[in-house]
Amino acid sequence: MHRGRADREAIETAVNLARDGNVIAMFRKERDAGRGCARSTRRAPHTGAARIALEADVPLVPVGVKGTDGLRRLAPWRVQYGAPIDIDDLRGQEMGEAARTATERLMIEIHKLEESL
Repeated sequence: MHRGRADREAIETAVNLARDGNVIAMFRKERDAGRGCARSTRRAPHTGAARIALEADVPLVPVGVKGTDGLRRLAPWRVQYGAPIDIDDLRGQEMGEAARTATERLMIEIHKLEESL
């Protein structure tokens, strides 16, 4: 996977793995890797997870994670899984638009989960 840009080969590999029953976990990037500081505004989310779920015809499951800011001191993480996002109405639509809509739904649910942790 090439950070910060689309990597079609990585997406295709993930789609094949998902179709074979494997779990694909993706984490969004919210920190500036070069400086290690939190961004003042959130980045626009990438649509890779939604594309994989739509192409592989598998569930898109939101996960809220808290505590990753304490990685350097081995702080505990808190993780909560949500119900799969309903994306059946997006299947068969133009992939770019379907993936953006699915990603918007996913991010709403992830934010709800994180707020509950």
